[in-house]
Amino acid sequence: MIAQHLNQAFAAFKLSRPLLMAVVEAGYEAPSQLQQACIPPILSGQDLVVETHAGSGKTLAFVLPLLEGLDLSDRLPQVLVLTPSGEEAIRIAEAFQHLARYLPGFHVMPLCGGDGQVVQLRQLERGVHVVIGTPRWMLGHVEKNRLTLTDLRTLVLDDADELLRAGFQEDLDALFRLMPAKRQTLVFASGRTRALTSFVEQHLVDPVTITLPQVPLDIPALRQRYWQVDAGHKLEALIRLIEIESRFEAALIFVHTPSEAESLTEKMSARGYAVATIHSHTPGRQCDLVSAQLVRRHIDIIIATDAACQQIDLERISHVIHYDLPCDTSVYQVRIARAPAAHTILLLVTPHEMSMLHDIEHGIGSAIDPLALPERSREH
Repeated sequence: MIAQHLNQAFAAFKLSRPLLMAVVEAGYEAPSQLQQACIPPILSGQDLVVETHAGSGKTLAFVLPLLEGLDLSDRLPQVLVLTPSGEEAIRIAEAFQHLARYLPGFHVMPLCGGDGQVVQLRQLERGVHVVIGTPRWMLGHVEKNRLTLTDLRTLVLDDADELLRAGFQEDLDALFRLMPAKRQTLVFASGRTRALTSFVEQHLVDPVTITLPQVPLDIPALRQRYWQVDAGHKLEALIRLIEIESRFEAALIFVHTPSEAESLTEKMSARGYAVATIHSHTPGRQCDLVSAQLVRRHIDIIIATDAACQQIDLERISHVIHYDLPCDTSVYQVRIARAPAAHTILLLVTPHEMSMLHDIEHGIGSAIDPLALPERSREH
């Protein structure tokens, strides 16, 4: 029932079933205002200039329609996304991979340098559909014949105003000279500067212009904290959080997918916790049963995907824990919108997710404090 409802919310875009399934599992209940405005012109191949703010659902607004338009049999890059930083490139690559989970053979490559460059280049030789990185890195790979742009269909400039401020103008001009003249160009920026206006006039063809003003999100006044943790240590970090929270009564823990929910439930159960799971594949009667078990104190922890969070009675919940960081600020808002003021919000953030955390902070208009955990007492 849940999956059917969510599919219908995005069905107007005529997206393929694999993408609709991924949208359901990612927890998107309905397109944001920006997504409603952007997805149709991107699907139709038009150039686009978008002025928007963090937390508006920008990444999904271009990732979803660009995935829809890929030819997976073509192993040369069809989409190039330019970002101001390597951290942002990795974040967007993860969004592509997350939403392409049911597209067999899809490959995305963030080219950011670093120690993994040799392995990255090996995958580039095997073939990728989407490439993401800073203009300087991209230009260097093209000039060394490691990256070919002959099959490029769409160019995305993410944070274009920042790209121009950061001194990438010459690299951008050089890349434009090496790209196919017939292509789609999508420009996303937080504001329309004089340099950006000049750039758009020079490189885009009859672009659709979309402006989404900054609207403060209605985030309740909650105690929000984060703990930075390596991806491989998330489970032990979660257990540690539960150990030291003196006011812990019951928890709602968010993960991205049903399979991750089932896996984490199994691991928590093996450690002696009374846990149940709710996700987009859970029948409605089972959702009601789990919620009732929580109220009757038969379980203390529910592990859920975003698609199922509205089914849960939060009255007994003392902690909302983001085991997996939400895809954007709008999803974060949905996760905590129903939480009473007494709730504690905790986020487990990996080092390369810090930029996502900053986006959430910008979107909600407040800082999320770091959490310092006390050392475990040593037994003598």
